[in-house]
Amino acid sequence: MLSLMTGCSNAPNIVPSPTSENSENCTPEPRTDIKNIDREKLPGPIANVLNNNSVFAGLKMVKATKISDKNKVFYNLAFEDEEKFIIRAKFNKKGQLIPYDSQPIEVAQP
Repeated sequence: MLSLMTGCSNAPNIVPSPTSENSENCTPEPRTDIKNIDREKLPGPIANVLNNNSVFAGLKMVKATKISDKNKVFYNLAFEDEEKFIIRAKFNKKGQLIPYDSQPIEVAQP
């Protein structure tokens, strides 16, 4: 077990050898790119939703994060209401809301 821990503590190889025990036992590096962006850099469909939806239009956007994975791109947005509560929403690049979990809505409601 100690060799597994020390093997993963070393810097990963750029080109791992197929026979390398250390690279086989280590968790692969994530390939996710996370960037904070300005509201003006949001895709048009998301900007349209924010401008035309009465709920979002009444909120102040305090943070926008673009999250890119291999084949997926989504935007995690944080808003602040007049009482300083933070409200989060996640959108795909087409401007569609993405649920934060797969919990059925009937179960999630009190």
